[in-house]
Amino acid sequence: MPTPTSDKMQGYYSSKLLAAEANITVYTADASGDRSILRDVSLSDPDGTFNGTIGRFTRTTTTVALRGQYFHVEDHVGERLFLSKSLPALAVVSDTYELMTSGGFLFSDAEIPGMNLSGVSPDQDPYVPAINITGLTITKASGSLGEGTLHVRYDKPKKGLFMRMDSDPEGPELDLSADETGVHCFSADGKSYIRVNSVLASLPATTQSDQFTVQTPENTLTPDYEGYETSVSGGLTRYRVEAMRNDDPVDQMVGASVYISKPVGADTTATTTLTIAAGTLGVTDALLWPARGFWIRNTTLNDCRYVGYRSGNDLHCYAADEWATLEFLGGENEIFRGDIVVDAITGATGVVDQIEVVAGDWGTLNAQGVLLLKSVVGVFGVGNDIEVLTVYAAEVSGLAVKGLRGLTAQAWAITDVIELMPDVDIAVDLPVETPPDGWPLGVPDDVYQEPDGLTWVSPIDPGSALAITDMESGRTVAIWRREWIMDAHQPRPNISANTIYDWS
Repeated sequence: MPTPTSDKMQGYYSSKLLAAEANITVYTADASGDRSILRDVSLSDPDGTFNGTIGRFTRTTTTVALRGQYFHVEDHVGERLFLSKSLPALAVVSDTYELMTSGGFLFSDAEIPGMNLSGVSPDQDPYVPAINITGLTITKASGSLGEGTLHVRYDKPKKGLFMRMDSDPEGPELDLSADETGVHCFSADGKSYIRVNSVLASLPATTQSDQFTVQTPENTLTPDYEGYETSVSGGLTRYRVEAMRNDDPVDQMVGASVYISKPVGADTTATTTLTIAAGTLGVTDALLWPARGFWIRNTTLNDCRYVGYRSGNDLHCYAADEWATLEFLGGENEIFRGDIVVDAITGATGVVDQIEVVAGDWGTLNAQGVLLLKSVVGVFGVGNDIEVLTVYAAEVSGLAVKGLRGLTAQAWAITDVIELMPDVDIAVDLPVETPPDGWPLGVPDDVYQEPDGLTWVSPIDPGSALAITDMESGRTVAIWRREWIMDAHQPRPNISANTIYDWS
């Protein structure tokens, strides 16, 4: 069996509005007169349908400044989409755009873009001209390239194209002795690639080279956490899904894996202690880290914190003791997201962000499961009643475990190793049959509801990646993404949260 190639492992957007696997719907805007409002009189979906949606303008839309631009829908009312940020230009009649709603388990054929080249997304605008290598068009730069400098060389005597990142060796030759469309030039390890079109008659008469700055695209799936999400009840968690599919028509990927990118910055060590409450952590060297709104992980303890802002090497961390998981049993009156639960004995309180029932049922008065609480105040006692609006709901069956992103909050010590952490967590859902019937897990109604039964992790490299076996031809798996948004979460541009697919 031939060896499959990495370009066949692709990511695609989902949509809860699709009735079958198909194209994402292309909408046509109407004039709104406001750069923060997208108006479309053809929108007939119920209010709120597109809340939390990631959208993008098509690369052929009328307004040049909007081509390939991503946006985040804060609120949907009638024919208006209220955006979290102002667009770079007013949308006019005939501007075309797509809405990638999450929460669905049907996947479009709209590819999730790879990396930007010198500020341009070749996925959206494939007419990225090489300055010296005439006749060459780059139509995709794979996410596994990473950020850095891409070197592309055309060897005239060989009529071949070569690529490398930074100081890496060049990869194998791509033969351009004829006109080509959608062919791939690979790195030396065969993992990364660029997809290109070429016109033989327009290629240079001599050997030529070009360089491109490779950058992570913004807002393709993760917005900048603009802040409005944290205005009520201590932040929230938000869930999105994408597809990973083996597009090779014949060959099976023996195995596949997925991990998540993180902000650029070297590991460091703690120079001060830190409790589970809000406080300042000193580190040896964080001067190249983001200035605000990022996550750090203590690899010595397997714990994490959210950093509101950085002052030199001092990291001002939010509290880790305001979120907690709480086990319950004997559930009789259903608890809902947003409810304030109260310990009837101690008076401890928390706002419900998620509910997972693992056994029993509310209807049979024996629901058992776990609550994810935020804005926690006080201590919940084992065996105590949980009340909502003074009405019995369930019984506490275990001590509340305080912490963020599924980790247990601990006190940090001097010399603990600290690394930058991805902005999102991921989990894999493996269908046992052909989608949509094959998805074993529930599909959320909205982006704020967690799908049941997932295990969340934040792997940052191939060594820690989530492994998936037997990716036969055409197989699709769901990659879920969890955005954990703290109260008063700091907006940060250039959110780096690409999912990176690999094969073996």
